[in-house]
Amino acid sequence: METLPAEIITQIMEYLPFDDRREVAMVNETFYYGSYHPMFSRKELLTYRPLNKNLNSFNEFKNMLKKSRRILFCLKFEDLNLIDDLTIFTDLGNRIVLLNFYNLQSLDDSFLDAIAQCCINLEKLVFVRLTSLFLTDKDRAPILKLCCIDLDDVQITDREFNVILKLAPNLKDLSIIDSNINTSSLVFQRFYPHDTNGVTNNDHLFNKYNSNYIFSDKNIIHHLNNSVRLNSLVLSECHIFFQIQPLRHTFKSLMFSFEKTFTNQPFNFMHFEVLNQANENHGIMFPTLALPNCIFDSLTSLDCSLDTEFGVLIFGKNLTSLRIRNGEILDEYYLKLLFSKLTNLMHLHIDQCCNVNDSILIDLPISNLKG
Repeated sequence: METLPAEIITQIMEYLPFDDRREVAMVNETFYYGSYHPMFSRKELLTYRPLNKNLNSFNEFKNMLKKSRRILFCLKFEDLNLIDDLTIFTDLGNRIVLLNFYNLQSLDDSFLDAIAQCCINLEKLVFVRLTSLFLTDKDRAPILKLCCIDLDDVQITDREFNVILKLAPNLKDLSIIDSNINTSSLVFQRFYPHDTNGVTNNDHLFNKYNSNYIFSDKNIIHHLNNSVRLNSLVLSECHIFFQIQPLRHTFKSLMFSFEKTFTNQPFNFMHFEVLNQANENHGIMFPTLALPNCIFDSLTSLDCSLDTEFGVLIFGKNLTSLRIRNGEILDEYYLKLLFSKLTNLMHLHIDQCCNVNDSILIDLPISNLKG
């Protein structure tokens, strides 16, 4: 084992949990380097939390990263404030592929400038629980590799949203959850009295809606209709999704909490692969879901509450992952139908399932299930 090439060691370690991988890395130098393969770094989120009793904790965290032999970093900062040294981005920026800021004290120009100038290989940017933003519309070099932006409980305005999106001209994944989106037409007309619904050119993409006071659904829709590369979308406001121009998009993944079903909603579902109703971390009631049959031609992953037509069980032959939120409606017949029809399932999660037992599962094709 000690003479194996690093490539083989890396492949072996891929099947080990994190703690075991750390122990195996201590065998010798070859194993140590094998454990720091980029495929592992992308799965490991290194988190900084400030310690009140240790004012040098941030510098210690930064020095630890500088001494690391990791090629890539996925970093999360909790309760970071502006007095902390932003040179962490200068020293390590080109090795950072993910930045997650939880409860950031404030986001201003200098902070965003440090990210834009130094983190040229950044792929994902996450802000959670952010209430203070002080951003101006200044010229910044875009981060061409930045393809994913997550905004969760971010109290943002149209202008600030535009500033952040400017960083990611190649955006593919966008998530907006609980961010105080204004949906009132009266409020919208107050701030944009001369708005028209006509198609605008790219020069107006970031300045058509630029209020410093509201975060409007129209601005989000405007960006979505002009972001042709976008293929994954997470929304907590379902009505936004149905106002997107369908011919401009071939979404692969969608997650949203909604109050409507898909019935009579004009949208092209032919290319969907992943469809989820809501983030399970949010206390949302899950309504039943009436899906058009055409969606199952491409759908491979689904999280939903079943309607009484049970179309998922009849047409979902391509599903490999399924979560059913209202499992109590499944009787013995539909449980058998599920296992006999959905033979490609590898991951199945049924909430509130009270009718399943060994007599039902026996002789059913469940060998493909991994979890």
